[in-house]
Amino acid sequence: MPNNAESPAFVYKPVPLTKKLHTSVYDAMDPSQPSVSQAGKTVFITGGSAGIGYAIANNFALAGADKIIITGRTRQKLDEAMARLTHDHSDCDTKFEA
Repeated sequence: MPNNAESPAFVYKPVPLTKKLHTSVYDAMDPSQPSVSQAGKTVFITGGSAGIGYAIANNFALAGADKIIITGRTRQKLDEAMARLTHDHSDCDTKFEA
């Protein structure tokens, strides 16, 4: 039996599913737009210590949410995420809890 370790069983090639690919935030989705303001709101995010959950928490802070509560599996990662969010958004009034 030949060794085919050098040649993969398949080759991944991305397929475009839409005509236009957005690589940056466009106006309708920009969290700093007044039309998407989250002022006066409290947001609860599960998995907020990393990945998509962290990005969501970050964008809600940019949108001006009054309070953002993040949850996760480990206290250390939550504390690190809270420290990053607090540092990155020190110029706003958003309060972070974990």
